[in-house]
Order: sequence, then C-alpha cells, then structure tokens
Amino acid sequence: MDVPGTFDPAVLRLRQPLSLRPHCETWACTVRGRPLVVRRYDPRRPGVPWPPPPDLEGIAPPHPRVERLVGWSIDPDGVVWHLFRQVPGRALRQALAEGPLPSPRWLPILADLAKGLAWLHEDSPAAPRLHGDVSPGNLILTPRGRGVLVDLRGDRPGSHGPGEGLQTGTIPYVAAEVLEGAAPTTASEVASMGWLTCRVLGVLDLPGTAVTPREVARTRWPDLRSLRSADPPLTALVEAMLAADPRTRPTAREVHREVRRMLRRTGPERP
Repeated sequence: MDVPGTFDPAVLRLRQPLSLRPHCETWACTVRGRPLVVRRYDPRRPGVPWPPPPDLEGIAPPHPRVERLVGWSIDPDGVVWHLFRQVPGRALRQALAEGPLPSPRWLPILADLAKGLAWLHEDSPAAPRLHGDVSPGNLILTPRGRGVLVDLRGDRPGSHGPGEGLQTGTIPYVAAEVLEGAAPTTASEVASMGWLTCRVLGVLDLPGTAVTPREVARTRWPDLRSLRSADPPLTALVEAMLAADPRTRPTAREVHREVRRMLRRTGPERP
C-alpha cells in the first residue's frame, strides 16, 4: 500500500482503539501484518451533529511533517474508512504530562508543525486545506525529535458553517474567533499554533470556572511575562500568532521562516 488508493476494509485487523468520538473511531490496525492507523466514519450513528468525513484523496501525496494517507474506502453500509501510515513516537500530550518543554526543545518541533501546516494551507495539491485540530494529542514527537501532524481532517476553508469549527477543534487551542462562532480558517490554525506554544512553554493561563467556548475565549490569557524576558523573539512571534485580527497574523509559512531564523541564531538549522 505504498501507492494511495482504494482498499477492501475486510483486510483490516483492528488492534487497539486510539480515539472513540461521535461518528469517528481511530484504531491501530494491521494489514497483512503491517502496522497502520485507520479512521472509521459512520454516518449512521446517532448522537451530536458531526461534520461529514473529509475528502482526502487530493492530499494523498506524502509530506514528511503530515501523516501519510495510504488508502480509503466506502463500504456497502456507507461507512468511510481512511487508512494512514503509523507514525512512530508519542503524542505531545504525553510529553506535556511530564511538564512544560523548554523553548530550545520546542522550537525545532514548532518549525516542523508550521512546515506541515504551510504545506496543507498553501502547497498540497488540493490546497488550501485545514488540519482541523491543532492540539497536543495530534502532534507526534518521533524518536528522532521531529514533529508530525496526525488525525488529519483536511477540510477546505469555508466547508464549515458558523459554530461548526468547534466540532473538530480542541479547547483551549481553538482560535478566539472560532470560539465566538466564526468558521475556521488558515489564520485560525495559526492562532492554534500560538495557543499550543503557550501550553507547551507553561505560559497558558486558563480560568477554572469557564464553561462555555465564549467564556474560554474571553478569559484565557497567555502569561508571557517570563517568556518576554527570556526569549523576546519567540514572545513577539507568539503575540503575532495570537493577534485578535486574523488578517494581521503571520501565515504558517511565515511562522516557519521566523522559527528557522531563531534556530540559526541558537544552533544548527533544522529544515
């Protein structure tokens, strides 16, 4: 299955559930002994409204910073299957359970994240596409210290109506305008990178009483005081990614370029 294409779901052997959400299950599986990951979208299931399965065929060509789609299928019951190559390593969420990461360790990973998003937003054959959920659970840290985006939705900007972006994003990493009801955009995913960076560095201040998305949008705060004194360039980049006006935020490509400049100043350059 090195060439993306259709496959028969009967060849799958489901091994372990990785995520069980309304209308979408993610499983570790094998195909003829090869470890892979499959996402199963079942439109027949009752429950909360959920976006339809994304059309991923247009972004099947691989990119090293985004999990690789290796197959897709629709079975006779209308269930959609997307099959991905397994990314070795552990989720950023697991690493953060041990505490914040120092900025020198985070910067190369942030460069990888921004590069993957730039490919989806601008360079993939079906661009612009959105990842759909930039959050600690969807960034794998490989054994070689690289970052790879997983759990790809690949929706087009504008494919979600007002308020629907919350069905795929993870609070508190969703952009403020999306929490307020706007549709997700490439700029909102840049803001998610900013909020994720605050979480990674331990400078995301979350209120303990917020219960609605709008309350989160209005009360969370990036506590950048310590970062500002320790790393002014990174602080300025985070502030730009979190700009209230989405039109003034840098693109993912610009974030990648700026992080590369920081890495050149501090050590060996990462691609």
